[in-house]
Amino acid sequence: MSVDTDDWFYLLRVYDTPLVGDIGRSGANPLLDDYLANTLLPALDRLGCGPTGVFVTWVGQESLTRRVVITGGPDLALLADLDHHLDLDDSYRSAADPFVNADNDRPPFGRIHSTLLRAMPSLARLHTRPDLVGNPNRLFELRRYYSPTLGSHERKVEMFVEGEADILDRTGLTGVMYASDLVGSDLPCLTYLWCYEDLATREAGEARWFANPEAHEFFSRDRYKNTRSTISNEILKPLPYSQV
Repeated sequence: MSVDTDDWFYLLRVYDTPLVGDIGRSGANPLLDDYLANTLLPALDRLGCGPTGVFVTWVGQESLTRRVVITGGPDLALLADLDHHLDLDDSYRSAADPFVNADNDRPPFGRIHSTLLRAMPSLARLHTRPDLVGNPNRLFELRRYYSPTLGSHERKVEMFVEGEADILDRTGLTGVMYASDLVGSDLPCLTYLWCYEDLATREAGEARWFANPEAHEFFSRDRYKNTRSTISNEILKPLPYSQV
């Protein structure tokens, strides 16, 4: 788990894929994947962003079609105005033309949903669990906690920083990114990723979590009582060109 306390930010983009025609039905989108793999990721590297994860939703909304892209860096202004900075790159602008100016009748995506996030201090930044690097079957779980009030959200972030993330790691639910949403829909919200070998590993870890007396003691503290959230989660599979 990283203990770097410097500011770090993420841009999370979800490309919804049109559910019509050959692209949507097959779950493949050659133009979008070519753009992400061969144009966007190299340009992000040149801007000093990354590593960048690119995932397909394996279990969840628009399974096997939508693309989830997460990149990070220390420069919030760059991430907030990323398209402008990309457009200043001549190599990017030339390579991106087929994607940017695609046929209006066959767009490479439906909508783009973007979220800006701040990494939680002292917790893991986006990475692949070291023992799973290169494992093509590794899975990630994108989890979002929607809090009913700003105060509840602040306490929930505090819980992760002060011990919840560490307890989860020790039960096998390994967090590989923790962040608080700054700009996006459905705020206040926090977002984090687990990484594991397979769904059986995930289920075993969750069973250990619910049986863990340390977790029960932590959640029973007066400070954290009634810190409830609505949770959503999606199982993500990294695409072959993902850097995470």
